[in-house]
Amino acid sequence: GGETLWLSPSISGVNQATSDLSGNGNNGTLTGSCSAVTQSGKGGTAAFSSASYTADFVSVPNVLPATTVRSVSCWVYGNTIGAFQTNKLFASSLFQMKTQGFGEVVTVQTLQASPWSQTYMMNSNPSSVNGEWHHYCLVQDGTDAKAYLDGSLVSTTTLDPNVDVTGDSATIELNKIAGYGDDYRTFSRALTAQEVAHLATSRGIQGSPQTGLGDEELWIAPSLSKTWGDL
Repeated sequence: GGETLWLSPSISGVNQATSDLSGNGNNGTLTGSCSAVTQSGKGGTAAFSSASYTADFVSVPNVLPATTVRSVSCWVYGNTIGAFQTNKLFASSLFQMKTQGFGEVVTVQTLQASPWSQTYMMNSNPSSVNGEWHHYCLVQDGTDAKAYLDGSLVSTTTLDPNVDVTGDSATIELNKIAGYGDDYRTFSRALTAQEVAHLATSRGIQGSPQTGLGDEELWIAPSLSKTWGDL
């Protein structure tokens, strides 16, 4: 709940890949050589594709809530990335969520168009651009910005109270990286750690996370998850 955007080729299919599943009408537009193709892995069946280092992206209108309480989630498969190259996973004029250098993830906000005001690092060692699917998520709760990689919290940074959070149009960019993207979602609320872990379970996952007692150190139930994953 609370999505302002949900683009998932795995759910909507290749022919309807740019349809906004959140019900808000924020349908995307393919640009450059970006296309929707069949692509499996991590529970998914289709994805946005970029086969070159050109400006390939999906543009979407007015999806970032104009508040310091919001979340952005996506799945990305990177085949290769050059040294100091930048791939914007999700970006607007005032917000960027991107891989940079050898694959670490950086999220940036600006006070105006420039200069950059805050940088949040998701250090990934080894690189997350390694020919595998990875889940990326940024959660802003009004006080802190929390960066998650594959469902695990990797960085917490105090938000700048003066940062400009004007909502504006955005792009899902796959340029400068030969790879795929799927299950892009933005929320007008802060996701919980359990919700982030749930979204990182598989591409296009639906429903709510399983609810336990709250103090488990281990919870494996094939009857619920059909896997050996820790719930």
